[in-house]
Amino acid sequence: MKTLLKLLLFFGIVSLVAAESYQLSFAPETPVQEYAIGRLTQALAAADYTPTGAEPDCLISVEFDGGLAAEGYGLEVSADAMTLSVADDRGLLYGVLDVAESLAHGVPLSQLAGKSSAPANGFRAIKFNLPWRSYRFGPALAQHMETARDLVFWERFLDMMAENRFNALTLWNLHPFSYMIRAENFPFACDLKTDAELADWQSFYRQLFQMAADRGIDTYVVNWNIFVPDGFVEHYDLPRDRNVHRWNESVSPEMDALIRQYTRESVSQTLNEYPNLTGIGLSLGEAMNGMNEHQRQEWVLDTIVRGVQEADRPARLIHRVPFSGGDRNFGDMDKGTEILTRQALEGITGVEGPILVEVKFNWSHAHSTPDLVKVHGGFISDTYWNPPPDDYELIWMARNEDFFFLRWGQADFIREHIRRNRHPYVGGYFVGSEMYIPALDYFTRPERQVDWDYAFERQWLFYQMWGRLLYDPTTPDEVFVRSFARRYGDDYAQLFDAYAVVSQVPLLICSNWDVTNDRSIYAEMFMSNRRQPERRATLISVQNLIADRPLDPRFVSIRDYVAASISRRPFDTGRVIPPALADEFESLGHRALRLILGLDPANDSLAYEIGDVRAWSRLALYMADKIRGATAFHFFEETGEAVYQQQAVAHLTAAREHWIELVAVTTDLYPEAYCQILPNGLEETWHWSRLLPAVQADIDFVAGP
Repeated sequence: MKTLLKLLLFFGIVSLVAAESYQLSFAPETPVQEYAIGRLTQALAAADYTPTGAEPDCLISVEFDGGLAAEGYGLEVSADAMTLSVADDRGLLYGVLDVAESLAHGVPLSQLAGKSSAPANGFRAIKFNLPWRSYRFGPALAQHMETARDLVFWERFLDMMAENRFNALTLWNLHPFSYMIRAENFPFACDLKTDAELADWQSFYRQLFQMAADRGIDTYVVNWNIFVPDGFVEHYDLPRDRNVHRWNESVSPEMDALIRQYTRESVSQTLNEYPNLTGIGLSLGEAMNGMNEHQRQEWVLDTIVRGVQEADRPARLIHRVPFSGGDRNFGDMDKGTEILTRQALEGITGVEGPILVEVKFNWSHAHSTPDLVKVHGGFISDTYWNPPPDDYELIWMARNEDFFFLRWGQADFIREHIRRNRHPYVGGYFVGSEMYIPALDYFTRPERQVDWDYAFERQWLFYQMWGRLLYDPTTPDEVFVRSFARRYGDDYAQLFDAYAVVSQVPLLICSNWDVTNDRSIYAEMFMSNRRQPERRATLISVQNLIADRPLDPRFVSIRDYVAASISRRPFDTGRVIPPALADEFESLGHRALRLILGLDPANDSLAYEIGDVRAWSRLALYMADKIRGATAFHFFEETGEAVYQQQAVAHLTAAREHWIELVAVTTDLYPEAYCQILPNGLEETWHWSRLLPAVQADIDFVAGP
């Protein structure tokens, strides 16, 4: 009898907490709709909702509303119904993912908040460099070949993109076409010698583009202009030079005509054979040494642009504007070049508009100041947006060449970046790296048991913040706080605050250094190839720090600060002087360490999340004493007073202790790894420990003989 009572009681309890039911009054008709509804039903099942045919606890309906902005959605909720109003398929997908996220956080349907959302930036792209025919080369990139050909990897990557509201995948390499087609009039140009090899690659690309289209993600292939495949070089006996281009001495006018024809026809044939490929991109100026700006414009108009125009279907065009106006000189951009480029852009017809004009924000280091100080090649005038264009829109390229090992996430910086640079003529952003491919995870120690498989999954916060905030900059911090809580539990939600603090460290490092190309600064190891013999990247020394000027004009250089202090000249209010910058670094380091105090790395995944905060903190404390030491030493150089030399030695000795702690933290987490940003020999691996001699060299230098 007691057993029966227990069973009845058990089933009674079950009935009290039984899953609620729902009915979905929407039948998907497109692949994106099918994907969206599939994500919704998965989320409902995971939250213990069951489908029913009659009298549901919640009736879910979808309505298409032409009054909503493209990709927008609205949510209305009552006790027994939920209505998702959407502008289009992407709006449906993003609305569904919003609901799914709330369900995953334990919020029932009846308690969802009504809302309305629309994208602040219409173009939200990932820049992904492919490891085959790569622009850079070496083991750091080549090791991704297998992973980047794996469609399981791409399914996960594309799911991540959709969840974070990215809507464009741009695939970059020197010459994509020889892996995608056998050119009808140049069959020998295909690098894949057998039909079976080509069919395998074509199947890969077609499935990749289809998976992207199913998730509402556009796809582009972007090349670097006058590069031709090995088969073309061999057939025409061209010199074996990565930069085969028009003005190569061995390229005759007749050969130039063939290269033009091959390039133009390859673009058209690729677009014809891959209907899910959205468009083609070009990088005006690359591999065009020896051409003037008029010749460069004429070449791309006659080849890549004309190839898009002559395809059997409309396609979009990414046009990377010229970044140097003269031969082999990245600093000679002038307004005449910009005017010429704008005139060419406005004369392009026969492509699906608007044209997407890519501009590199603060050259290769967008994670610096949110103010536009320079672009690739130097400074930029207002030519491209004054007056506002009708046929194209600017897309900021937000490059990350500054943190590959360590995690990063600073929502306020991204919000401010968007706020300052969102104009009617700006269509959105690219986010990605040149020197790093987020595919194979080669940074995690193999003995560690972590809950990710791929590199991009290590950096989930980076992608979540950039994607979600590009779609809606008003997305509250609570979204990211809940992501930490869902991954690791409520006790670890404060990791959001810790990352908000330490992620300012690389921003300040880059803002305080005159950044230019990829290797001009590598923030997480405080390295640069500038002011170095043979441009070999190494630790930025005291001498380098004194000699260089900041990127951010609000920052005062050590040299200017010392000169002004000696002459007793005050600085304008709002300028950041070296002692204040050092204090800021120190404050960031200590604040972050306090935020993780007592946090238990209960598993290896948490050990990495917490360890990266600790590593950034130690780097911040190192920077504080490094700046103080460099400043004191320059006072000694200018005044000869020994007390300044003594202070410099003391500060740099303290800095060394912070670096030793940084090495201890990162050695426990990271093996030595290939890092393309550090080409002191492409076969070398790198780690903070390898820079200890350079850290000591600072002390030896200021102490003197």
